[in-house]
Amino acid sequence: MNEVDVVLLKIPFEGTVSREKGTARGPAAVSRMLDEQVELYDYLIGQDISKKVRIIEKSIKVEKKERVENLVRKTEKESGRYFAKGKLPVILGGEHSVSIGAILAAKKFFKNLTVIQIDAHGDLRDDNSDYEEDQKKITKYAHSCAMRRVYETGCQLVQIGVRSISPVENEFIRKEKIGKNIFFAPVKASYKKIISRCPNKKVYLTIDADGFDPSVMPATGTPEPEGLGWNWALEFFRELFSKKEVIGFDIVEVSPKAGCKRTEYAAAKLLYHLIGLKFLI
Repeated sequence: MNEVDVVLLKIPFEGTVSREKGTARGPAAVSRMLDEQVELYDYLIGQDISKKVRIIEKSIKVEKKERVENLVRKTEKESGRYFAKGKLPVILGGEHSVSIGAILAAKKFFKNLTVIQIDAHGDLRDDNSDYEEDQKKITKYAHSCAMRRVYETGCQLVQIGVRSISPVENEFIRKEKIGKNIFFAPVKASYKKIISRCPNKKVYLTIDADGFDPSVMPATGTPEPEGLGWNWALEFFRELFSKKEVIGFDIVEVSPKAGCKRTEYAAAKLLYHLIGLKFLI
């Protein structure tokens, strides 16, 4: 572990999905693309990242019908191990609920922390009772509640690419007066303005595949039209990594579809590039 820079933690969990299933297959699909398809030389960085950055893969075992609350605790514990050793945890979901555990762990090690969320949705519900009919499945840790739980930790929250907000989320946004930190798609604000909303030096980045336009990442559980473009995102990430210290990140909600590997490939290529930005720029 001492010779490792990055721990790629795969968490194939999809216990609270609300539309299309398949996110449990996402981590393995993205990992496969990283191993077999993504070119090791990143032309934007100008280096073979794999020769400079040491990456290992780990997995969290997900039990059949595992409760999301338990999965969050497991993720927090496992992520905390890597933060404690000074490594960069990169989480591969699974649904967005897995991010909660990783961010809870990060907050214990980094008191002043901003979370930047790339997402089509606010994920600010208090629970999923407004759309979940099965009373046994109502939980405060559903994927649609991920950023509400993060906000409660005291992290500053900046949301980018949002284009779907429920009435209960809108009420919460108004009550907490956090609308200034939400950059709806299409994003018109400059990179400088967005990053200025991050008061802390240390940042955790959480990326939901549906934050991107479906032309970039179509295979996701709850796609929305008019998302972030690939080039816009890459330029934003380069600016972000140069101005802030990204202490961890995740890519979630990749839901592989038969006959189309575009999403898992794009996610793997993005993951590899972000690691390069962290260590080589």
